Amino acid sequence: MRATGARRHVVAALLVAVTLTGCARAAELPRRAYGALVNHFNEWAAARSPVAEQVPAEVRRFRSTRTPARIAAPARIEIPSIGVRSELDRLDLLANGTVAPPPRWQTAGWYRRGAKPGQRGPAVILGHVDSNTGPAVFHRLRELAIGDVIRIISKDGTIVRFAVHRSAHYPKA
Repeated sequence: MRATGARRHVVAALLVAVTLTGCARAAELPRRAYGALVNHFNEWAAARSPVAEQVPAEVRRFRSTRTPARIAAPARIEIPSIGVRSELDRLDLLANGTVAPPPRWQTAGWYRRGAKPGQRGPAVILGHVDSNTGPAVFHRLRELAIGDVIRIISKDGTIVRFAVHRSAHYPKA
């Protein structure tokens, strides 16, 4: 089945955002682009929900007054199938509005202004593929296969598990 223009745009944007998490140049994801991507995806997903037309407008506008469960910040990432075991540095924005790259080649980082893994919305994990002296933390990222497990261990010991659903590769340019 072919994707429609709008859907193709959203799918491509999501794939780029996810793919960039393993690239050394992922630091160039601007804050506005990240927010726009999240909003665009949420609107797209809500509009295509199979039950969206069946839910009254009052219900769709409802916002809970309950506080959602707090999720601790991520501390480590493990991807057993490609041998990744890394602490996660907390990454923020640089003065030019781009995400700071992880300062250490062998350590991945989590963009702290985004969602925490396990929260609603995209959580961004960045890591270098290579370094000046050889392979870096995500040098085997291309070897991920559908179904491979990715574990994020939070500071409180909670483990959030993800499975690879799809993979795409894009040139740095």
